[in-house]
Amino acid sequence: MNYENISYFSLFLLFLQISLLFLAEATAHQNVGGSGKVLSESSSRNPKRMYWPFVSYIVSAGPCGDGDGICLPGGKCKVQGGRKIGECGSGLGDCCRFSMSCDETTSRREINEITSTISSPSPITADCQFIVKRKPKYCQIRLDFTEYISSSANLDGVCDVDSFTVKGSSTVSGEFTTCGTLTGQHMYLEFGDSDSIQIIPSFSSGGNNAKYRILVTQIACKSPQRVPSYCLQNYPSGRGVVKSFDFPKQQQNNQRYTVCVAGVTSDAIMWNLCSAADAGTGITPFFISGPAPANQDHICHNTRDWVQPNGRNQICLAETAMKPFTLNVNFNDHEVEPLPCPLLWQGITDPDQCTLEAVQLANPNNACARTRLQSCTWIMAALRCICNPIESDNENGLSNTGFCLSYGPKSAVG
Repeated sequence: MNYENISYFSLFLLFLQISLLFLAEATAHQNVGGSGKVLSESSSRNPKRMYWPFVSYIVSAGPCGDGDGICLPGGKCKVQGGRKIGECGSGLGDCCRFSMSCDETTSRREINEITSTISSPSPITADCQFIVKRKPKYCQIRLDFTEYISSSANLDGVCDVDSFTVKGSSTVSGEFTTCGTLTGQHMYLEFGDSDSIQIIPSFSSGGNNAKYRILVTQIACKSPQRVPSYCLQNYPSGRGVVKSFDFPKQQQNNQRYTVCVAGVTSDAIMWNLCSAADAGTGITPFFISGPAPANQDHICHNTRDWVQPNGRNQICLAETAMKPFTLNVNFNDHEVEPLPCPLLWQGITDPDQCTLEAVQLANPNNACARTRLQSCTWIMAALRCICNPIESDNENGLSNTGFCLSYGPKSAVG
């Protein structure tokens, strides 16, 4: 027996095993996580660990923890700049969180990770702008508002103190701004022709409760988790509740977006007012344009506020069979319509102090003057006097709270 040849053969097998080990480490691909959030396509992160001699374990690179972490092979979290928040993958992986924030010296941060969590700076009033850089073969991002508390819009529906703005997405026209309590809400934003999307939380109030934590996840173009590019929100369950942003606080103006429902498998969906348990005790679940008009076939156009299930009927509580099921939301530019009556902020409490084009309004009880809109009736509000749009056949946006609607198969929603 030639022992020298056997030794060479053993060394060859050892070399082959080591080579295959490194080859497996270099060519492994990520798997899609199982939480419904997105991670697919290949990545620089390696989810495969191979143990001697040829037993391999796949660590699924999906979301973990509270949904704001990503599962990576053990030991790789710290190397890649993340923070281990637990174990995943049956104990073979590390649940890794990639966090990002701003401070008084750094106001612009780029997000290059597939999954990252952005959080409020200290102090929260520090300027902050997050730029999500588009990765190759990725078309969309999802924002999950794990926690978001800020001041609400003013009586005119404007987020004038705190705001949350996104820019650069084809899903919204130009930009989209909201504010208030957004915890539990989400957004899908398509890159379109853009190579980046801007996320701009702005806090001026600095209140004790003001804070945010948002999970940012990029979605691959071919991922089954990608939603139609026009869907700002998407609900994958067969039944659920959809609320306007910051419901039931002051409704916000200048918002136009589409909500998609993908989980209803029947041929028809039914929208209805949500229950008191979902809306809140004593809360009106649908109040977007003042009292309901006498004519229930009221025309919905861009100068008014309306919510429209897809189909021709622009009325809520309507059935539709078009898929994907959608709900179109249109909140116009002003909660209080811009009539030819000045907004006065000098603490006016007496109606006879209100003026219209330098003409004194005479009647202190119901100050009124003839205008191109036939009439202009004053109503009193805190520290100002404003026009009452109802008297001029315009919508009164004061005290509008938005909507809370439930959906489900036609037979499931009563």
